Amino acid sequence: MINYKFSFKDTLEREKHMVFTSDMSERTMKALAHHDNVIKALEKQIPKRPIWEGDGYSDGEMVYDTWYCPNCDYGFDEDEPHWFCPVCGQAIDWSEEGGDK
Repeated sequence: MINYKFSFKDTLEREKHMVFTSDMSERTMKALAHHDNVIKALEKQIPKRPIWEGDGYSDGEMVYDTWYCPNCDYGFDEDEPHWFCPVCGQAIDWSEEGGDK
C-alpha cells in the first residue's frame, strides 16, 4: 500500500477541484455539504497573517496595538497572540514579529 501525505494546501486544492455528479439526490447533496465543510476547515488550517490596526502615534510613529483575525475580523489586544483565533479557529501566522503592520 502506498502512503500518500499531503499538506493542508495540497489537500485543499484537491478538494476544490473535485467533481460531483449533477443529480440532486440526497446522497449527492450530503456529499456536497461535506465537501464544503472540508474546504472551510482546511482553509482555516492554513495560517494567515493577522491584520493590525493602529489608533494613535508615539514619537511620530503609528502605534499598532490591536490585531484582527483575517477570517472573522474579531479584534484582540496586541498582548493576546493566539496561534488560532479563539472565535473561528483560523490559524494565525506570527512568522514575522508584529504581522502585517
